[in-house]
Amino acid sequence: MADRTIRWLEEQEADRDWFCWMSFPIPITRGTRRSPRSVGSVRDVPLPQNYPQSANERESLLDQKARHWRAWYDGRS
Repeated sequence: MADRTIRWLEEQEADRDWFCWMSFPIPITRGTRRSPRSVGSVRDVPLPQNYPQSANERESLLDQKARHWRAWYDGRS
């Protein structure tokens, strides 16, 4: 996948817009299927050190962005 993506990127013209989405899918077969519980919880992933700790800090940053960011945060979208 990586080699194909790199090759495709190298073929793109510098003066034209393009979009590329590349991922490494995990093949799932009957023998390797995992339940969401076996993978873990997103809540167990540590946040970056510079993540705003208080709601006021987060909301202040979101208020500097487009309105839909704060609407999503507030659950209005």
